[in-house]
Amino acid sequence: MLDELTKLIDLSIRKCMNKNKENFYFPIKYALGIINLDKSKTIIKPGKSIRPLLCITTYSASKIHNSKFIQPSLSLEYIHNFSLIHDDIQDNDEFRHNKPTVWKVWGKPKALTFGNILHNLAYLKLSREQTQLSKEQVIKISQILNSATLEMIEGQYLDIHFETEKNITENQYLNMISKKTGALLSASVNIGSIIGNYKTKDMHILNKFSESLGYLFQITDDILGIWGNSSKTGKPVGSDIINRKKSLPIIHCKNQLNHNDLIKFEKIYSSDKTESDDVEKILYFLNSTNTKSYLNQLTIKYYESCIEYLDETSLNEEKITPLKFIVENLVSREK
Repeated sequence: MLDELTKLIDLSIRKCMNKNKENFYFPIKYALGIINLDKSKTIIKPGKSIRPLLCITTYSASKIHNSKFIQPSLSLEYIHNFSLIHDDIQDNDEFRHNKPTVWKVWGKPKALTFGNILHNLAYLKLSREQTQLSKEQVIKISQILNSATLEMIEGQYLDIHFETEKNITENQYLNMISKKTGALLSASVNIGSIIGNYKTKDMHILNKFSESLGYLFQITDDILGIWGNSSKTGKPVGSDIINRKKSLPIIHCKNQLNHNDLIKFEKIYSSDKTESDDVEKILYFLNSTNTKSYLNQLTIKYYESCIEYLDETSLNEEKITPLKFIVENLVSREK
């Protein structure tokens, strides 16, 4: 079912973007993964489409056909991709999905503009849904999307700010990812709840579910960023170490090291120059503090929390199965 929904999302994005014929929409179509640099069409866009999938599977659990409100789910995908374009500029990332990033091809000033266009397209999608959604629903959905976008940007600021901070606590990091990663995931579920006209109690439980899902998503990302299989992730082993990212494994490890080892760790991690054996040295410290095991325990904790929240709802077990599939795919993914 999820594969079929992913194809539906892909086709819907292509159909919507085909209406925009102006040349300046070409980079946006490229960013969305529906067209290549040589202007040939991609077979299927890269990425997991997790946000629209969450929205659709949430509202369709209330017996609404999954294709009826596809457009609001696309708003979530547009906001997500707007953030990716801007993130790549801020992080100076030259590749995404093994392809040059938008700013690398068209330059940073234009890339900022393309991201802004996607941001505005997201809200146009919502305004065009007033024929199927009530005015009250559209207002609530717009408020949720606005708030989530603001939180996401706040999270991106904190992430950048942490780059210059020497000591970051796990709680500070978890707060940051609840905004940068979690806000839009929560919005996806909450918007689906509004479309599905859920009871207040179920909406509250599903919101809690989405919060746990945000932590699960990012912590899994952090594990893959260091221990992921390069043939699956498209990145070298220890890519987050090479890029000196202060992800949860690094924060946890530093907090467990003794004074002498911490000095050695900081000397490697604060250096602008990457030596050939730096990854191996940092991996040694991570292994000595059982950091991977600790993060695996966290993923199990948030996975179980997600499943428990779903089981607490009054929704039919068969109807929430796709949501459980999404959770299982997130915790077992390799890229």
